[in-house]
Amino acid sequence: MRLHDKFFRAVFSQPSVLQALILERSPIALARSLDGPPLPMRESFVDGKLREHIADIVAMLHLRGSRRIIASCLVEHARAPGRYLLIQLLRYQAQLYERLSDRFAPGQLPPIVVFVVTNGRSAWRGATRFSELLARHRATRRLALDFEVIVVDVASIATSDLSPSSPMRGALLALKAATRSGRERSRLIEASLRSLASEPVILSQAIQYLAGISPNQLKSTLKKLSKSGEQAMETYATFYERIGRKKGLKEGLEQGLERGRNEGLRVSLVKVLRKRFKRVPTSITKRVAAADARELSRWFNAALDARSLKAVFPD
Repeated sequence: MRLHDKFFRAVFSQPSVLQALILERSPIALARSLDGPPLPMRESFVDGKLREHIADIVAMLHLRGSRRIIASCLVEHARAPGRYLLIQLLRYQAQLYERLSDRFAPGQLPPIVVFVVTNGRSAWRGATRFSELLARHRATRRLALDFEVIVVDVASIATSDLSPSSPMRGALLALKAATRSGRERSRLIEASLRSLASEPVILSQAIQYLAGISPNQLKSTLKKLSKSGEQAMETYATFYERIGRKKGLKEGLEQGLERGRNEGLRVSLVKVLRKRFKRVPTSITKRVAAADARELSRWFNAALDARSLKAVFPD
């Protein structure tokens, strides 16, 4: 998987970022109808073939109105529009509808809302409606297939307008940094890290992404922020200074990221548990403190929609 796609999938599968995207970039009627956070589809529901070819993120949306319905949200990442990106998105939707038809009766099949987040070096010039690709004739106007995609063009959105949500703003700033160079890229990297200072899981993913984009600019920014008292950066900057000199920037950052990612998962897991279940026994927090990365990831994913602590920690 390409560097940009890997980062995008990791970050926008986070419920807080995905919810911010839908609330901020959807038409007002859709944003107001959203009833609760989006629920990313489980791996067991979307089969391996579909995951390999479909968009980066697929989630279910609960919508309120005259009657409560379920919709699907399809979020794709693109570096450039391509002549026939919408044909690719049509194929994705057909595969997704085929899967959904196993679970929903006719008349209840969830409508699919399609987002495209792009961070190409130039502004988006592609079609946003499928009908724009078709030869037009009034005799076929009513009969022709059509759908619209919501395009979020990171390169053309002003930095101040990216998002009021810290997790989403930090992620979009990192994607925007990949479209720039020189001092502007350094400013965007710094702004991204500052936005994610209280989001340890997304912060570690952003650092890993930025290390692949511009390792030297990332290194100098981490040093700057750690010296200015940004505690969230100290783990990464200090760990690099201790290990990076001997093993190189990439290996040093990878080890620092692994350590920071685990700590971030611990913090985030406890936050989710307390938000979902109010009281978290000391025995649970001790288990979290001693857990390895695999256990933390498993518990965190289970905690997002589990109905009880016992469902998260069955043993």
